[in-house]
Amino acid sequence: DALSDPTYSRSIRENCIPRTIGAQDDIHFPLRTILSYKKATNWNTPTAPYITVGMSYYYGIVPSTAYNTTKSDLKWSTDDNVPAMLKCYLGSLMQLMRNKVVMEGGDLSQTKIRWFYPTSMPINTVTVLSNTWTQLYTEYFGPNAVNNVKEVPESIAPYKYYQNNFGAGVDVMTVDIGGGTSDAYIVDSNGQPACITSFRFAANSLLGDGFVTAGLANNGFVSKYRSSFNQILADNSLNNLVSILEDVAATSVSADYISLLFGLKDNTDVINKKCQDKVNFIQMLQQSPGAKTLVLLFYTAIVYHLATFIKAKKAQGLNIQEPAVLAFSGNGSKLLQILGVGTSVGKGMLEDFTKAIFEKVNGHQYVHHNFRIVLDPDKPKEATCKGGLLLTNAEVPNPP
Repeated sequence: DALSDPTYSRSIRENCIPRTIGAQDDIHFPLRTILSYKKATNWNTPTAPYITVGMSYYYGIVPSTAYNTTKSDLKWSTDDNVPAMLKCYLGSLMQLMRNKVVMEGGDLSQTKIRWFYPTSMPINTVTVLSNTWTQLYTEYFGPNAVNNVKEVPESIAPYKYYQNNFGAGVDVMTVDIGGGTSDAYIVDSNGQPACITSFRFAANSLLGDGFVTAGLANNGFVSKYRSSFNQILADNSLNNLVSILEDVAATSVSADYISLLFGLKDNTDVINKKCQDKVNFIQMLQQSPGAKTLVLLFYTAIVYHLATFIKAKKAQGLNIQEPAVLAFSGNGSKLLQILGVGTSVGKGMLEDFTKAIFEKVNGHQYVHHNFRIVLDPDKPKEATCKGGLLLTNAEVPNPP
């Protein structure tokens, strides 16, 4: 039976849409942005989603087939083929969304799409993305993309989510920490948008390769934990996951490799072997003084930059002050769990530390006695997506 052949089954899973996608399934959103395509793909010729190219749903779950390769970091890559790759990746998403709308009896012509961009992204890149979304919407959903497709700065959407779910109202700063950028949004004492900022310092700055070409060999996190993870997985008869990690390691992209380490504890095979605690990367980093120090320095750099940004804007006459609520979103904000933000004691210490940074920059005592840090530790990425759906068109500024 061909379906029982593991190679056949693997190729089907690598190249086709999963039967089910949801919170209780192996495949669920949010997914890492990974494009899978055959190695012989000629990007100068026409390509199509799920024919020559597709989303890599099972990335990190099953080993890749020999004839396929993957591409990550599409948003920031300088590869000449990236425009074609982006179109295929977004086209794969569009097919999913169109099928979902049809299955639920929705109206394709009334479907609205919101997508997010960091405000530090070059204008020409935002324009290329915007044109691609518009073109694909017309292809998959029909006309009227002008009214139904809207781009939203990544920093704005989380505020709406935290306002609804955690009561974050005035004097709020939301900080979305992604892989490549961190984006901040400030709401003043009247609950009105004051300013946004974005900077190329985020999770990959700590966990990625920086300016090093042979990244994996020089990445401290990989050097410290690679052999340990391989041994633990092998001891629990999870050699398939060892193969997957080594396949990704061969690409020499540290951010992709470390992303898999963070996700191992939720892998179905790991859960079935009851060894989640053995491969809990967050927990390992929490128990490593050196790792905690690095994450604390990373956090300090972000908060210090934001404190100096607010000080500079106040000097220019903007009516803002240090936040009463500092709300974090984005997958990069999961790093704050290493600093103990998930416990009342750890959260309190981090809040006191944050106030001390602002006080040092501003030269006066923190004005908000009830300052608090807010984070949805389980679903920080969803804060952006759900907040974007709550925004009205009037609340979304035009792109730069």
